[in-house]
Amino acid sequence: MEDGAMKSNEEVVVSSVTVDGVERELDVPVVVELTKDEDTIVYEMDALREFNAKPTEEIRYLPYNQCTTDTDSPSCGYVVDSAGMILPYSSGYCCECTEAEILGLESRYRRGTPGCNFASSANTAHCLQMSPKWFLGSRIKSPSLEYSTSVTLLKDKATLAQATLTKSAKSVKTTTPGGLTVRASILVTTPADFASLEGQVLLVPTENPSPLPVLHLPETYFTLDGRECDKIGVSFEAFFSEGSKCFKTRGSCLNNQIMDIIAEDSAREVPRYILPEGSFSKMSSAFFLVMYTMSSQLLTLEIDAAVVTIKVPLGVGVIQKVSCSSPLQEVGWCNVTVVNSGKVAAGFSVGVDAEGIYVENRYVVMHLDPSEVKVTPFQIRNKDNKATTEGVTVTLMDADDNTLDNVTYNVTVKPTVIDKGSQGGVPTTPSLPYSTSSPRVNGSPPPSSVSCTSCPWYSPFCFVTRKCFLQAVLLTITVFVIIAASIYLIKHGYLTACIKFVCQPAPPKTPQTTPDTPTRTNPILQLPPTVSRSKQHSDPECV
Repeated sequence: MEDGAMKSNEEVVVSSVTVDGVERELDVPVVVELTKDEDTIVYEMDALREFNAKPTEEIRYLPYNQCTTDTDSPSCGYVVDSAGMILPYSSGYCCECTEAEILGLESRYRRGTPGCNFASSANTAHCLQMSPKWFLGSRIKSPSLEYSTSVTLLKDKATLAQATLTKSAKSVKTTTPGGLTVRASILVTTPADFASLEGQVLLVPTENPSPLPVLHLPETYFTLDGRECDKIGVSFEAFFSEGSKCFKTRGSCLNNQIMDIIAEDSAREVPRYILPEGSFSKMSSAFFLVMYTMSSQLLTLEIDAAVVTIKVPLGVGVIQKVSCSSPLQEVGWCNVTVVNSGKVAAGFSVGVDAEGIYVENRYVVMHLDPSEVKVTPFQIRNKDNKATTEGVTVTLMDADDNTLDNVTYNVTVKPTVIDKGSQGGVPTTPSLPYSTSSPRVNGSPPPSSVSCTSCPWYSPFCFVTRKCFLQAVLLTITVFVIIAASIYLIKHGYLTACIKFVCQPAPPKTPQTTPDTPTRTNPILQLPPTVSRSKQHSDPECV
């Protein structure tokens, strides 16, 4: 059975069946109606973290030497996490005009300011602000195909049996009111050409409902540790650590954010990243995306005529043990141990059901010899991501689907905590007054008190602008004393005497002699009469 995007309906007329190798004609033909729904591609996901939709830069204009980042009350304030701890680099950074630029001796571009002069603010504080809108980012894993095919059996225009075949129920047995037994099984080949989103990141708005779309992006668009500029997830550290930031344009390091990509993709005739509305169903561990593709299905029907009786040995068995992962945080397993307690080999089936837990392959068929023990694993997943206790019911049935045994196992579910990563935190309000708009030509923000100890000792501008008059007076007195002492030393000749004393050569050493020992002259070492000692050993000269 093959079909395309739309639902399909087919009809097959069965006029004979084969029993024990003999074809038998039915007195009344049986009609099989097949109805197939659209295929559904299922992607499981791993939650990464929440990403801010659009971080922005706020500029606060301040007077000369009024911008601070390392005090108790920085110009941008701080951002604290849920535990009250200050996030590193959240106080932003300052761009300051130099004294030469203020006096008009130099002219360079400054980030976020028209220029450096007496009429404008000399300092700017650059603060990173997070948008109130957030997206949950999850890594998309490998896909699987979900399908649903309904089988209806009719005889003489009367419905005998109905069955629905899915990925979780590939084989179904039902009995007609007249005693006709029907078994249906299906084999589906997954299309090789359907669009796969494996390895990308799905972004879902945390606000529900939200006017923002759901989109998927390559993982290279993201920075999970927040240390890279111009990527989704940029943090305070990347904003603070950008090179030559004071000479770049406003908003550098904050490009290619989620809202930027949404605006660019919405302008395309066919969006590349935005998912069509209604094309998926959100779950805690997976989302469903309807894909219109071709699929091949092999359907097998086994119909027992009312005149033919097929004896099937019914087994006797018990559930020996059930063990499940508890507490369950995201993915776990339930191991079911079954034993054939009868004296003949028989077929059994094990079904697992849970209300608040997603079970992979709920129904398993097996064949056991007498006294044979078999352990069957069932994968379970956290469905609603809530802290609760769920009962997992395991049922053992014979080949005729009669219940032989059932056991309920309580599983404690522990939710997975998802945070905002390096973009999280609560901003604080600084006590230092500031302005978020460009300053007026004839005005400036109100002055504020800043510590005098942070001024360089050689900067009178800093002392005057911060009203540190005592430090300014002490600096003036120190400079006056140094100049007066230098003039006094030069006038009285002390400076010249000191220089001559330092540069005066040491006197030559005289060899020691005794009265009883005459001085001997070595003719070989005796100097020529024309060569003076001062020429042979020249002394250093003072400059």
